[in-house]
Amino acid sequence: MNLNTKYFYKISFIPLNISSGKKAVLFVCHENIYRSSVCEGICKNLVGNSLYVSSAATSFSYTGRQPDTRSQQICKQNGIDISKIRAKQIIQSDFDRFNVIAALDKSTLENILSIQPTRCRAKIVLFNPPRGIDDPLYHNNGFPTMFTSISKEMKPFLTQYELI
Repeated sequence: MNLNTKYFYKISFIPLNISSGKKAVLFVCHENIYRSSVCEGICKNLVGNSLYVSSAATSFSYTGRQPDTRSQQICKQNGIDISKIRAKQIIQSDFDRFNVIAALDKSTLENILSIQPTRCRAKIVLFNPPRGIDDPLYHNNGFPTMFTSISKEMKPFLTQYELI
């Protein structure tokens, strides 16, 4: 699936003061109700307010919805509340608002790269290369496995990209 800018869902966003010196990371998956919202929760839990953390989708199918109940449940079991996160689609301004945009799988990475502006501030990367993070819907024990994988890889990821 290639994204086309005509499909960008126009949403409001929290202004990010780039000049503040605070670094920023955006986690992206297809729908923003499974992996990327869990990444946002785990990352915020790990770094607190020292880093601006958000998540988004390449699709606008679930815009405005909470993370899937299974994502919320596995996070809650681990002391992380992601119930306030609402799905949103990546938008053009995100390429200049974030230091790093992390795709959660290769397909998402290809979609992001296909809409990346010629000049952008963000470094576009695959989280947990070379595979990314498996979609929890298509694997046995998917949600606990997803949570464990993201938790294990988060600090090395943040360190590698000098976000902490």
